[in-house]
Amino acid sequence: METRLPHQGDGVDPLHIRSVDTLYFHADDMGATPNITTRLLDSWETGLIDGFSILGGSDHSELIASRLQALPDRPARIAVHLNLAEGRPLSPSTRSTRLVDGNGHFNIEFFGFLNRYYLPTNQRERNTLVSEVEREWRAQIEDVIKIVEPRPVAALDGHIHMHMMPFLFPLAVKLAGEYDIPEIRNVRESFYLSQNIKECLSKRFLVNCVKRAVLSRFSDKNAICAEAAGLKSPDRMLGVLYSGRMSRANILTGIAAARRQGAERIEVFMHIGRATNSELGRWNGNRSKASFAMSPWRDTEYEELTKIRGQEPPEWRERRAS
Repeated sequence: METRLPHQGDGVDPLHIRSVDTLYFHADDMGATPNITTRLLDSWETGLIDGFSILGGSDHSELIASRLQALPDRPARIAVHLNLAEGRPLSPSTRSTRLVDGNGHFNIEFFGFLNRYYLPTNQRERNTLVSEVEREWRAQIEDVIKIVEPRPVAALDGHIHMHMMPFLFPLAVKLAGEYDIPEIRNVRESFYLSQNIKECLSKRFLVNCVKRAVLSRFSDKNAICAEAAGLKSPDRMLGVLYSGRMSRANILTGIAAARRQGAERIEVFMHIGRATNSELGRWNGNRSKASFAMSPWRDTEYEELTKIRGQEPPEWRERRAS
C-alpha cells in the first residue's frame, strides 16, 4: 500500500514540518555512547531536533558541555533521562543494591521490575526499593544539571519509560519539584495506524501496542499526580507505537491523529543515535541488551527525520562531494 500523507486540512504540512511551541522533535539517549552523543549533538546544532534527554553518569559529559557552551544562543529543550536499565549507576550507594547485577551494571527490565515490586515483596521491602531508586535518580539529576549549566533542565523523562510506573512516577514528580524542573513526560499516545500499512504488520508493532496499552493505563493517574504538583506534560506524544521504526509516514499520520483529538502540545521523541560494536562495554558485552541501541533502524529513523524536517544528513552531502 502506498503511503498517503496528511494534507493541509489535517493541520499538517507534509512537505516540511517546522517546530513551533506546540510541536517539537526530541531525541532520547544523549550520553549513552560517544557515537550516539555525537549524532544527537550534530542534529541539534543543525536544527533537526529541538531538544534531547541526557543520561546521568555519561563518560563524555565534557563533550556535551563544550558543544552546548559553544552555541549559547541556540535554544535546547533539555531533559534528564532517568535510568535504571543499562550502564553503571552513578551513586556509590546504588552499587550494592538490588538495582544492579553481579558486575555492577543495572539489571532492571520494565515488566520484571513491576513484578519485583508488586508480587513477592512486603511494604517495607517496597519502600526500600523506592528509596534506592531515589538516591540514584537524585545523583543523575544533579549530574545533568552540572553538565548543562547555565542552561536550565526543562523536563524529566525515563529510559524505557521506567518513570511511568505508578510507584515511581510520584517520586519523579517529587524530584522535579525539588530541582525546579517544570515538566515531566507523561506518555499519552493516541492509537493510530500508519498510512503505510506495512509498518503495522510486524511483531514489533504488536509488542509496541501492548507497551502503549500499559503506559496509557498508567497515564491517567500520573496526569493527576503531575497536575497536582503544577508540572506540565505534552498533551500527546509520538514514539511508542512505532518505537524503533519511526518514519515520515507514521509521524505525519500520528501528528494528524493527535490534532484531531484536540492535542495542542505534541512531543515527537525518537531514537536516532546508533551505538557501534566498539561501544558494547556499556551493556557489559551483552549484545541482546544492546540490540536496540545498535539497530540499523536507528540510521533509518535518522534519515526519515531529515526528510520530514526538510533536511538531509551531512554524510549524504559528503558522499556526493567525494
